[in-house]
Amino acid sequence: MYMRNDKVSVVVPIYNAEKYIESCIKSILDQTYKRIELILVNDGSTDNSLQICKEKQKEDNRIVVVTQANAGVTKARSEGLNRATGEWVCFVDADDSLPTDSIQLLYDNSEGVEIVIGQVSHIGDYEWDYPRFNGEMGPMEAIEAMFHGKIHSGPVARLMRRELFDCKTFDIPRAITYGEDFIMNYEVFQKAKKIRIIDSVVYNYFFYGSSVSNKKNPYSSLSYCRLQEKLLKEKTFAENVDKIAPLLREKYWYNRKRVIKLSIKKFLRYLNLCK
Repeated sequence: MYMRNDKVSVVVPIYNAEKYIESCIKSILDQTYKRIELILVNDGSTDNSLQICKEKQKEDNRIVVVTQANAGVTKARSEGLNRATGEWVCFVDADDSLPTDSIQLLYDNSEGVEIVIGQVSHIGDYEWDYPRFNGEMGPMEAIEAMFHGKIHSGPVARLMRRELFDCKTFDIPRAITYGEDFIMNYEVFQKAKKIRIIDSVVYNYFFYGSSVSNKKNPYSSLSYCRLQEKLLKEKTFAENVDKIAPLLREKYWYNRKRVIKLSIKKFLRYLNLCK
């Protein structure tokens, strides 16, 4: 049986987040659950993010500051995990925050499971329309729920046993800029014996529309979809191939339909511009 009062490693990847990082850090340090270490991974920021992190480190000895050349959020999370010493891992994005009792709520529901997933509060003009419920799932059931949009596929709003991760977990090409979290969870879920979902908000997601409005949706590219599908196949454990094959086929056809829909939208926008 696991000892209670385990340490939680909170990993925050940071890239040019000087506007938000202080409030993010404060929300983590103010958690009612105090046995944490906060690992701030500066991913080659060109603003004052690193300086802010170093100043905060002087104020609280639970903070670890790591810096790396810009390599993307996946590599930043990987580097943070390499420095983690906690029994549990929690990921937080630099422009978001945690309600004060988030880690306590997740931890209180962690006994007997390897992953605890909570709910997300959305602040801004964006919604993740996931059903809210309490329950437990085995790995295959959780993977199917993630494929079908019944639980969110992001890396946040959850506690995960650090032992579920290895050197291959974040072996995801930087070309994968959307859906990399889905791939990470896909592998980690397969390693878990039991996953618990709780109907409590444990994460504040702030939607800054200007930060994403000009980004191209990579799912409009068939080559991008094929790369993602290839990675999912590679990360399917041998003993799960037959069970997961139907889900991968669904993903294949869903991606093809999405490419067509996005192509049609792009063409219609072009026609409107030509008027």
